[in-house]
Amino acid sequence: ELLPYIDSNYRTDLENKMLFGASFGGLFALYTIFHAPDTFNKYLVESPSIQYNNGIALAYESDYAKHHADLYADIFMCAGELEGEHSTNVRKMEELLLSRNYQHLYLKTVIFEQEGHMSCAPAAISRGLLELFNDNK
Repeated sequence: ELLPYIDSNYRTDLENKMLFGASFGGLFALYTIFHAPDTFNKYLVESPSIQYNNGIALAYESDYAKHHADLYADIFMCAGELEGEHSTNVRKMEELLLSRNYQHLYLKTVIFEQEGHMSCAPAAISRGLLELFNDNK
């Protein structure tokens, strides 16, 4: 209901629909990628809570891969190096996604040096927007 309302009442770019999520919002962004992949085409995923519920986000991807050979998404995923489990799990998700060889997936993953869970946000937003809207990717 919300997206059609926004598109009909505001100037939107229908070719570039982006979802940004951090922490549990990042988990939601991953959920959306694997459960409603046609909703958005660009995702800025900062410090996602991949570890939640025994790593359920990794299971989301595995379930998606069982039924899909491709993933049409541009994803910028990141965490701060001081985040411990968050940054480790971002690398796990990166490895899993790359192992699928999704032809239409653009994935850029960054672990920001000397950044923690709260301080990662400004770098994530700045770099994520540059990566996702770079025509040379």
